[in-house]
Amino acid sequence: KYDFEGYVDGKANDLYEEISRNNKDDVSETGNGALTQVFVDSDAELVVVTVVNTYLADADTDYNEKKEEVSFYIWGLGKSVDVSGEDFYIEDVAEGDFVLVTYSYESEDIESISDVEILSDMTISKFTSDDIGGDKGNKVSSVTAEGTKYDASNTLTYEVGTLKDYTNSNLKDKTYNVYLDQYGYAI
Repeated sequence: KYDFEGYVDGKANDLYEEISRNNKDDVSETGNGALTQVFVDSDAELVVVTVVNTYLADADTDYNEKKEEVSFYIWGLGKSVDVSGEDFYIEDVAEGDFVLVTYSYESEDIESISDVEILSDMTISKFTSDDIGGDKGNKVSSVTAEGTKYDASNTLTYEVGTLKDYTNSNLKDKTYNVYLDQYGYAI
C-alpha cells in the first residue's frame, strides 16, 4: 500500500516496478558494482529505491590552476565533465590519470571521486562474454588476468575493436591494464 519512487544516478526511474515476490530475474538497473539501497519511510508510507553506479573516468587535461578545475572523461557515459577545485581535491590530477566517479543526471555533475585500483601490465588468459556479436561486439562478463578471475562491473567499458582483435587475432602476447572498482569488479 506504500507509494514507491526509484532513482538511478539521481534520475527518476521505475525500476521498483520490477521488484516483486514473483520476479526471479535481476532488476534491470542493478548489477555488479551498483550500490542499490531501499529506504522506507513508514510515517509517509513511502519506499524509495536508489541505484548509484560507479564509473571509470580519466583526466582529459592537467589541473588548470587559473580556472581551478580539471575535465574528466567518464567511460560508460561517453562524456566529459568539468570538476571544480572548490568541490574536490584535484590539484595533483594530471592528464591521463584514472579515477572512479559517481555521476548525477539530476545535477549533471560528478558527485564523488575516488582512487581506482590499477592492475598494470597484466596478461589476460581468458575472458567470458555473451557473444552477442553485431556492431556492438561482445559484452564481457569476466576477465581472467594472471590467474585471477574478475567479474565485470555493471558499467564495464572497453574498446570493442580491441575485443574483436583479441578474439580474432589471439593477442595473448600483449599485456593490459585492468581497472577495478571499489568492490573488486573489472570496470
